[in-house]
Amino acid sequence: MSHTSSTELSPIPMENIFDLCRRTFIFIKNNFKKIFLIILIALIPQLIRNAIRLIIFYANITMSDSMAAFFFWLFAFLMLLSIINYLWGLLALFIFIWEDNPDLSVQELYNRAFKKFISYAWIIILRTLIIAAGIILFVIPGIIWAIYYSLSIYIFLDKNKTGYAALKENKQLVKGYWWPVFFRNLILAIIFIIIGQLILLIKSISADNIYPLINFLLETIFYFFVLAFSSVYSFFIYEDLKRVKTR
Repeated sequence: MSHTSSTELSPIPMENIFDLCRRTFIFIKNNFKKIFLIILIALIPQLIRNAIRLIIFYANITMSDSMAAFFFWLFAFLMLLSIINYLWGLLALFIFIWEDNPDLSVQELYNRAFKKFISYAWIIILRTLIIAAGIILFVIPGIIWAIYYSLSIYIFLDKNKTGYAALKENKQLVKGYWWPVFFRNLILAIIFIIIGQLILLIKSISADNIYPLINFLLETIFYFFVLAFSSVYSFFIYEDLKRVKTR
């Protein structure tokens, strides 16, 4: 009898990391065109900024003080626009993954994201402040909170919870499975670091005259891969947590 009780109380295992990665690749492959367009739009201000830098480099433009000031403020504006557009595009991508509806157009996804942007941004700000405070204090609390709140956007989309309510719900969902979620995120981080190091290696052996162009192309591809893979990967973690916590 005691054996039966302990078995019933033991946590249900989550999906293994290999299956998680496999399902992520399959989802991206099946929806590559739409995911690519969503991310491309999200990166437009950043791509424009990088393209201007390329033109300046290859045209060998000598700048006057007034021209340097103009480009300084232009890049500052594009940086701000990049952050806003990136967050907007990321929410559109989250909505597409969560809805899993191929009939939704990219325009409709961005329209939906626009309507939810303020609530979404507030969750991002709260989460960032809490994690930053934890890292500043003792580092470890920041890591703990980062895992507890890592799926808050899907909580927001799935249960329409905003602000701290979304973070609190996320913590309850992860509770009891912190280590499995941590290791799944750690594996993903290691994959990204390895790819990043390979990109640095390629850039280091590039000729000086093509380095900016190689840098531009590799960074764009890397951003696309990171955004697409991490967003889908985290969604499957969220769905798996719902599965194990409702049994």
